[in-house]
Amino acid sequence: MSSYPLPISMLFPRGIDRNIMIIEDIKIFSQNVWKNNLIINTILVTQYSFNVIFIQELSWVTICSIPSSKSEEGEALVGVPNHPN
Repeated sequence: MSSYPLPISMLFPRGIDRNIMIIEDIKIFSQNVWKNNLIINTILVTQYSFNVIFIQELSWVTICSIPSSKSEEGEALVGVPNHPN
């Protein structure tokens, strides 16, 4: 158990919730993927041991075609790749 240099009453002044969860160990993964979907999918599949994953320079891809009142073929739904987890 860690000890605080200040009394707990000074760390959490009145009006602040004292039932805040304190995380002692957090693992952060950060990667620039250079708009490469293979790298993004690999990170999302293999880096499950991290609490937070930051991904820079995501690519925008056509996810699917959605119905449109302007076109019979529909309009492209564009966004970042998605992973079920």
